[in-house]
Amino acid sequence: MSRMTQFCSGLMLTIALSGCGGGAGSDAPTTYKVTGTVQFDGKDLADGVIVVDPVDGVGSPAQGTIKDGKFEFQATKGEKTIRFSSNKATGEKGQYGEEITLDIIPEKYNGMSTLTETVKEDDTNSWSFTLEK
Repeated sequence: MSRMTQFCSGLMLTIALSGCGGGAGSDAPTTYKVTGTVQFDGKDLADGVIVVDPVDGVGSPAQGTIKDGKFEFQATKGEKTIRFSSNKATGEKGQYGEEITLDIIPEKYNGMSTLTETVKEDDTNSWSFTLEK
């Protein structure tokens, strides 16, 4: 299984799990606002996804959409591993006519990421990332 396939599978699991539980009166974990910026090769990342996973494996993963270099999402407190993804069309079509895309973010910021940040129980969760090829 390719790393991109693994990342996409993990991303889909994150999306699926984020819809579970919650609601009034539930014992859903408390989340905190996370905002920030992402630059890639000296420019704001036009669009993509930021995914955060608990470093200790305890708690829920979270994700946010990156648009024009900015993101905002909710996450549980604690230290997180940070991953990024951003797809670019290749101009080619697949077997069934689907557009083929390529993730432009290097593995060191994606499946092999060692980037970490801590979500705190206050409003100081503002992160800034500068990614390079």
